[in-house]
Amino acid sequence: MKNKGFTLIELLAVIVVLGVIMTIAGVSVMKIRNDAALQEAKKLEDTIADLGPGIYSNEVITDDTSILNYDDMKLDSSKKITLYELKDYLKELECDEKDKKCQIKSPFGNGYCDGYLEVKKTTDGPSFKGYIYCGDSYKTGGYKE
Repeated sequence: MKNKGFTLIELLAVIVVLGVIMTIAGVSVMKIRNDAALQEAKKLEDTIADLGPGIYSNEVITDDTSILNYDDMKLDSSKKITLYELKDYLKELECDEKDKKCQIKSPFGNGYCDGYLEVKKTTDGPSFKGYIYCGDSYKTGGYKE
């Protein structure tokens, strides 16, 4: 009589091969996910930095008091504009009015990021840079607490 089916060794070999394939696929997916989150973090920095020229041009055109006050700055000085001050310009922020603090959802899926817009007065005009801090997941180089 001939037995039909697989031996225990054959089944274990298939399970081991599937385990190796799943491990390789899992590592690849996690790397792709982390790379996408890093790109999103850099886009957040760019978005914050892109707010600066609009705020500056509005200040120049309307000649009113704004969060920037660029003309009051000294040459080569810099100013930090918090996310709370940017809440009217960036709708993705989640703000706590009581604490006067805003944060933005982390692209890494582990809570929220803090950040600010740095304005520097130079002889060529203002320069703008966005900074974010997402805990251990991401921190813009040069971020100041």
